[in-house]
Amino acid sequence: MLILFIVAFFGCDNSYTPKPRAFFRIDVDNIGYVPYFDEQFSFLVSDRAEVYEKQSPQNEKWINVVYPDFKATLFLTYIAVEERSMQALLEDNRQLLSAHTKKAYEFQDMAYSDTVNRKFGSLYKIKGDVATPFQFYITDGNRKFLRGSLYFDYEAKRDSVLPVLDVLEQDLSELFNSLTWK
Repeated sequence: MLILFIVAFFGCDNSYTPKPRAFFRIDVDNIGYVPYFDEQFSFLVSDRAEVYEKQSPQNEKWINVVYPDFKATLFLTYIAVEERSMQALLEDNRQLLSAHTKKAYEFQDMAYSDTVNRKFGSLYKIKGDVATPFQFYITDGNRKFLRGSLYFDYEAKRDSVLPVLDVLEQDLSELFNSLTWK
């Protein structure tokens, strides 16, 4: 009985040290690219991504580029400009960007222009704890419009996913440079 009392008295320690939350391991290996073909355009996409197509009710084409290792998705929307005016599409893009101003502490607009291949657009790097760290649009200037935004499948803190953001920015740069209109 005395032993039981001693174990109970000295064995129960109320001090508890909470463990920090862990983040998944991020492996950033060599990246390869494979072609993606559509009847309106083609571009190179990372070989670590899976591509899914869907037709929207508004006669837009939706393409989801899913990165399972990073738990992220690049949502692409292709719109034929005949359906809507270019000015209206650019205004929609501006409104979608402005939705992130509350949590963003910096917007970087990286303009893109390739007059030979008729590709014009912008890649927006949105810094802060925002839902989408990258958004972009690219157009031929009069008939074709491709819009994209990257989302993580969880609430990502920018400093935790910085290596992933570097890889995905490289993938977006490859998409911009390799895109060809048909």
